[in-house]
Amino acid sequence: MNHFESIESYQRNSAVKTADGTYKREYLNSHLALYDVVFALHQFLSHKEKIGIIRRGSSVCESLISQFLKSQIPIQYKDEKQNTFEYIESIDRETNFVIWSSENEVTGEIIYSDKDCLEIHQKLSAKRIFSIQIVGAGRNLVRSEIFKNQYSILVDAPHLFSRTKSNIYFTDKLKAPTLIGPLQYIDTTSASNVGVVLRPFSSVATICGSSFHGWAES
Repeated sequence: MNHFESIESYQRNSAVKTADGTYKREYLNSHLALYDVVFALHQFLSHKEKIGIIRRGSSVCESLISQFLKSQIPIQYKDEKQNTFEYIESIDRETNFVIWSSENEVTGEIIYSDKDCLEIHQKLSAKRIFSIQIVGAGRNLVRSEIFKNQYSILVDAPHLFSRTKSNIYFTDKLKAPTLIGPLQYIDTTSASNVGVVLRPFSSVATICGSSFHGWAES
């Protein structure tokens, strides 16, 4: 049994605005968080089949590519030598979303400056493409500026070997309901995940009809 009691309870919690006027959903880890938002978007906006991926800095994105390929989702990759802003200009306006990371999850290297991050969100939002930024631990972004662009979505990505929970932040432009959020078991009585026992969360994969395997606390 999960602590959300019901799907409706989770949806109510997710519908509460944060202090900066955005919305938040809570997940066991960043892999589940990204999985939920991208497949929810792809189902909800099924007329926009194409997606974009900037493959640099995060294994969270890499872990989903096999799922996209199995689902025969058309992927527009950024070429390694291509300028990011040229890439954004080149992608189809009917693209559903673009996933990108602003830091290297292993070294902590900043890939995109605050100014670059804001410009990426601005350019994608101008094309009505959801801009899904994977944000590394310790990165302090000015969210109030980013979320002036309504197609912006931020996914917390704690340290690579951390068990810290993950949140996604978004505006009311994201209408796609969660697919797996209320199926998680998250221990709200503990301030830390250190020392918890993990068990395979197979019901997520079963309900979503995929081979993805998440983890739950027990």
